[in-house]
Amino acid sequence: MLKLPKKGLPRFDQIQDKETYLENLSVQRNASVFFEKYDRSEVQELLTTALVSWLSAKDDVRSQLDIPCGIMSQMNNVSFSTAILLTPVDPVALLDYREVHQIIRELAVGIYCFNQIPSISLEANYDQSSSCQLPPAYYDTRIGQILINIDYMLKALWHGIYMPKEKRARFSELWRTIMDIDPDGKPQTNKDIFAEFSAAGLVDITKDPDFNGIYDEDMNEDPTYDPNSPEEKAVFMKYAENIMLKLTFSTIQVQQCENVFIFETAYWLTNAIKCNQDYLDICTYQRLQQRLYLQKKVIQKHFEKKTDLRKGIGYLKLICFLTPFLLSLKKKMKVPYLDSLLPLFSDDKVKTERELPPFIYGRDFKCQHFHYKEDQYFHVHGGIEFDISTPSVENALEDFKNNLEKIRDCAANTFVEDLGYKEHYSIPVMELNGKSYYVICFELETFYHQLYKTKWWGAINEIVNNLKPKRLPLTDAQLHEQFKKKFGFKKAMKCKSIPFGMKSAVERGLSAVFHTFSRKTSSLTINISDEAGYAIFHHAALHNRVSIICQLCNASFNVNQRRFVMSSQGPTPLHLAAQACSLETTICLLCFKADYTLSEKRGWMPIHFAAFYDNIGIIIALCRKDPSLIEAEATAENQCTPLLLAATSGALDTIQYLFSLGANWRKTDIKGNNIIHLSVLTFHTEVLKHIIELNIAELPVWKTLKCCSVKAINEG
Repeated sequence: MLKLPKKGLPRFDQIQDKETYLENLSVQRNASVFFEKYDRSEVQELLTTALVSWLSAKDDVRSQLDIPCGIMSQMNNVSFSTAILLTPVDPVALLDYREVHQIIRELAVGIYCFNQIPSISLEANYDQSSSCQLPPAYYDTRIGQILINIDYMLKALWHGIYMPKEKRARFSELWRTIMDIDPDGKPQTNKDIFAEFSAAGLVDITKDPDFNGIYDEDMNEDPTYDPNSPEEKAVFMKYAENIMLKLTFSTIQVQQCENVFIFETAYWLTNAIKCNQDYLDICTYQRLQQRLYLQKKVIQKHFEKKTDLRKGIGYLKLICFLTPFLLSLKKKMKVPYLDSLLPLFSDDKVKTERELPPFIYGRDFKCQHFHYKEDQYFHVHGGIEFDISTPSVENALEDFKNNLEKIRDCAANTFVEDLGYKEHYSIPVMELNGKSYYVICFELETFYHQLYKTKWWGAINEIVNNLKPKRLPLTDAQLHEQFKKKFGFKKAMKCKSIPFGMKSAVERGLSAVFHTFSRKTSSLTINISDEAGYAIFHHAALHNRVSIICQLCNASFNVNQRRFVMSSQGPTPLHLAAQACSLETTICLLCFKADYTLSEKRGWMPIHFAAFYDNIGIIIALCRKDPSLIEAEATAENQCTPLLLAATSGALDTIQYLFSLGANWRKTDIKGNNIIHLSVLTFHTEVLKHIIELNIAELPVWKTLKCCSVKAINEG
């Protein structure tokens, strides 16, 4: 156990009474216990991310930043002592009030003490295991468990492979020994590799009755395209390491009436491309997009079949709103009163996996999305992110205003009758405006130091301040150990070179390592470009490394730095973030005042990258910043709008979203092509089918196709 800081507790003769003294002692002990779950490297990562975060409450940092759109910039009156949240009920997967209070508790600690918002990224290790990369404040939390479980199931459906949680946790401890893994991460065993994975509990996911036959249905409606041809399989597998599926969550409506907030959230399944266009050109990407779209259709159709999955999605939707809501309260010096919440979960109930064992295919597995050699196991990669911007806060509808007292009574009387232990704590529900809404309530207190009384955030901050000089920066031995754990011995030796080590740390998201390297070298060395013209800033944006971007911005690096190879019109970090669906990075860069109107050599702004690569979360964030971007034309080449580029790449989800925003579908490119022509030219039948279903008289698909055929015949 960590020693309690001597100055953390006031002397007994300074305090009012023995009861207050014992309360303070309990708070200090709880704060000390909080840090026991971390090993040394995790503490170093925790301290670094808290130290450099753009969400830091330091006035000198905050004054340089814009505030994310929506509730964080609009919440004014916070004189209330109780917050009441209303959100629609999913009757198939009812949420538990104790879980909700646990989430509020964990978010409060993560946001108020460590300036961290939840997310997850599954990252490849050198031995093909996958690290569960959470912000360190959410290790061993219910939030962390939910993120891992949902992301694991997303990857399980994508690959058609599954291992139950208890079995994979056990296998994570044993598989390296069973496979006799050498220092380079290669298996030396003579055993049947698949048989060992199978014995550990790995199965074809279609063995689950809920998922039986899900890969048998033919989702392909284009007779000219065969996703399982040898050529298409080969192209896909060439780039598979650089493609990930991720979920992005965003609040789509917020209303307020005094202390009552009504909100709705939504999520999107997105494919993110983690490589630059020198490696994956846009024509090849369009081929990959066709195959990815079919894979996404399977997942979207079956993802919420299981009640537990659907319930997890419900909690993530709640987290999506609670995160900017608590950030707003923090700015106004209000904090959830944790003592008023339902009992917290014990530590053993909220353990999170630090890594996942590899996947491997059996000969008769049904899913044909990926094609690996027999007995070749592999890592998985992906992520979940939350948009902390929101739409503008609206005045509550009349039905909510007229029932304000009933809502407050419902919230106040929730636990009056029975505060004893229950298996399930129901959240009260009210029928309002034709919908069923959860009524979620929690008390607030002021976020100030109190004389003679130690608050939980003060106790944690005291320990953080004591740990910083002891744990940061890393020693050379600790640097090498970190690299060896992630990359293996050979690459770890190469990382002793500072430029190579810094780039590797950025790509892998090792914030404490980067922080240590940056103290050892000059800014010129940090900012040096690689042979392809990309600087550290670009790699950080492409790989969504927000804490490293914060370190660069705080050191006054140019947030609009361009890639430079033969031309000064290369992409900026914001362009690359928009391409790779780096959502938190995009919002962070916008708050650091990155210029979202800059164009690269083809005339594309970040909004065009987001539309072409089907990244709705990025489009939402950019259009909330500047709604006029929805009609922004590329400044070179064909002068396409985001809608036209989405049609070119077959980004159907983006097309549907842009239509919902009222995008002008009458616009054409410089050659007179509209969205129908561009969809035809690039063989995106799904887009054409959607346009037909819209039944817009001025977008006659069949007539346009006929004209195109006649024109082609005449030209022929």
